[in-house]
Amino acid sequence: IEKLRYVICHKTDVVDDKTYADSEEGNYGEQIVWKELQKKYPSKNGYNVIWASRDLREPRYDFKIEKDNKTICYYDAKTTSRGLDNADSIPFFLRKSQWLFLNEIDEDTPYYIARVFLADKNPVRYIKISTK
Repeated sequence: IEKLRYVICHKTDVVDDKTYADSEEGNYGEQIVWKELQKKYPSKNGYNVIWASRDLREPRYDFKIEKDNKTICYYDAKTTSRGLDNADSIPFFLRKSQWLFLNEIDEDTPYYIARVFLADKNPVRYIKISTK
Protein backbone atom coordinates (compact mmCIF):
# COMPACT_ATOMS: atom_id res chain seq x y z
CA ILE A 1 0.00 0.00 0.00
CA GLU A 2 2.88 2.37 0.77
CA LYS A 3 4.32 1.84 -2.72
CA LEU A 4 0.94 2.49 -4.33
CA ARG A 5 0.44 5.61 -2.20
CA TYR A 6 3.92 6.78 -3.22
CA VAL A 7 3.16 6.35 -6.93
CA ILE A 8 -0.16 8.18 -6.68
CA CYS A 9 1.20 11.08 -4.64
CA HIS A 10 4.54 11.54 -6.45
CA LYS A 11 4.12 12.35 -10.11
CA THR A 12 7.78 12.23 -11.06
CA ASP A 13 10.24 10.27 -13.18
CA VAL A 14 12.55 9.90 -10.19
CA VAL A 15 12.50 6.46 -8.59
CA ASP A 16 13.38 6.27 -4.93
CA ASP A 17 15.36 3.07 -4.37
CA LYS A 18 14.33 3.07 -0.70
CA THR A 19 10.69 2.73 -1.77
CA TYR A 20 11.15 0.18 -4.52
CA ALA A 21 14.14 -1.87 -3.39
CA ASP A 22 15.35 -3.57 -0.26
CA SER A 23 19.09 -2.85 -0.12
CA GLU A 24 19.76 -5.58 2.46
CA GLU A 25 18.03 -8.17 0.28
CA GLY A 26 19.84 -6.84 -2.81
CA ASN A 27 23.24 -6.98 -1.13
CA TYR A 28 22.60 -10.56 -0.02
CA GLY A 29 21.64 -11.51 -3.58
CA GLU A 30 24.81 -9.90 -4.91
CA GLN A 31 26.87 -11.97 -2.46
CA ILE A 32 25.24 -15.14 -3.79
CA VAL A 33 25.94 -14.15 -7.40
CA TRP A 34 29.52 -13.13 -6.48
CA LYS A 35 30.19 -16.64 -5.10
CA GLU A 36 28.71 -18.29 -8.20
CA LEU A 37 30.72 -16.08 -10.56
CA GLN A 38 33.93 -16.85 -8.65
CA LYS A 39 33.31 -20.54 -9.38
CA LYS A 40 32.23 -20.00 -12.97
CA TYR A 41 35.17 -17.70 -13.79
CA PRO A 42 38.11 -18.89 -11.64
CA SER A 43 41.17 -16.67 -11.36
CA LYS A 44 43.40 -19.71 -11.92
CA ASN A 45 42.02 -19.74 -15.50
CA GLY A 46 42.89 -16.08 -16.05
CA TYR A 47 39.54 -14.52 -15.15
CA ASN A 48 39.00 -11.47 -12.98
CA VAL A 49 35.57 -11.02 -11.44
CA ILE A 50 35.08 -7.38 -10.46
CA TRP A 51 32.28 -6.51 -8.03
CA ALA A 52 31.73 -3.15 -9.66
CA SER A 53 28.64 -1.95 -7.80
CA ARG A 54 30.33 -2.49 -4.44
CA ASP A 55 33.97 -1.66 -5.14
CA LEU A 56 33.62 0.95 -7.90
CA ARG A 57 30.15 2.33 -7.06
CA GLU A 58 29.12 1.44 -10.62
CA PRO A 59 25.35 1.97 -11.17
CA ARG A 60 25.09 0.29 -14.60
CA TYR A 61 26.00 -3.27 -13.63
CA ASP A 62 27.02 -5.23 -10.54
CA PHE A 63 29.81 -7.40 -11.93
CA LYS A 64 32.29 -7.17 -14.77
CA ILE A 65 34.19 -10.24 -15.92
CA GLU A 66 37.61 -9.80 -17.50
CA LYS A 67 40.04 -12.23 -19.04
CA ASP A 68 43.50 -11.12 -20.11
CA ASN A 69 42.50 -7.51 -19.23
CA LYS A 70 39.60 -7.60 -21.71
CA THR A 71 35.97 -7.32 -20.61
CA ILE A 72 34.12 -10.44 -21.67
CA CYS A 73 30.70 -9.84 -20.03
CA TYR A 74 28.64 -7.98 -17.43
CA TYR A 75 26.18 -9.23 -14.80
CA ASP A 76 23.49 -7.46 -12.82
CA ALA A 77 21.91 -9.20 -9.82
CA LYS A 78 18.17 -8.85 -9.27
CA THR A 79 16.98 -10.38 -6.02
CA THR A 80 13.54 -11.29 -4.75
CA SER A 81 12.48 -12.80 -1.44
CA ARG A 82 9.94 -14.88 -3.38
CA GLY A 83 10.40 -18.28 -4.97
CA LEU A 84 10.93 -19.36 -8.54
CA ASP A 85 7.26 -20.35 -8.84
CA ASN A 86 6.43 -16.64 -8.60
CA ALA A 87 8.85 -15.61 -11.36
CA ASP A 88 6.06 -14.65 -13.75
CA SER A 89 4.49 -12.20 -11.33
CA ILE A 90 7.49 -10.63 -9.59
CA PRO A 91 8.93 -7.71 -11.56
CA PHE A 92 12.42 -6.33 -11.35
CA PHE A 93 13.58 -2.89 -12.35
CA LEU A 94 16.35 -1.65 -14.59
CA ARG A 95 17.68 1.83 -14.00
CA LYS A 96 17.79 4.28 -16.87
CA SER A 97 21.60 4.13 -16.67
CA GLN A 98 21.39 0.36 -17.23
CA TRP A 99 19.18 0.74 -20.31
CA LEU A 100 21.51 3.37 -21.74
CA PHE A 101 24.58 1.23 -20.98
CA LEU A 102 23.14 -1.66 -23.00
CA ASN A 103 23.36 0.56 -26.08
CA GLU A 104 26.89 1.69 -25.24
CA ILE A 105 28.58 -1.70 -25.01
CA ASP A 106 29.69 -3.73 -28.00
CA GLU A 107 26.78 -5.87 -29.15
CA ASP A 108 28.96 -8.97 -28.87
CA THR A 109 29.66 -8.35 -25.17
CA PRO A 110 26.99 -10.21 -23.16
CA TYR A 111 25.01 -8.52 -20.38
CA TYR A 112 23.31 -10.98 -18.05
CA ILE A 113 20.59 -10.57 -15.46
CA ALA A 114 21.20 -12.91 -12.52
CA ARG A 115 17.80 -13.40 -10.87
CA VAL A 116 18.13 -14.63 -7.28
CA PHE A 117 15.13 -16.34 -5.64
CA LEU A 118 15.70 -16.31 -1.89
CA ALA A 119 12.61 -18.34 -0.94
CA ASP A 120 13.93 -21.36 -2.86
CA LYS A 121 17.29 -21.68 -1.09
CA ASN A 122 18.81 -18.99 -3.31
CA PRO A 123 18.81 -20.48 -6.81
CA VAL A 124 20.07 -18.12 -9.47
CA ARG A 125 18.65 -18.06 -12.99
CA TYR A 126 20.44 -16.19 -15.74
CA ILE A 127 19.10 -14.40 -18.76
CA LYS A 128 21.24 -12.84 -21.47
CA ILE A 129 20.16 -9.44 -22.74
CA SER A 130 21.16 -8.54 -26.27
CA THR A 131 20.66 -5.40 -28.33
CA LYS A 132 21.08 -7.27 -31.62
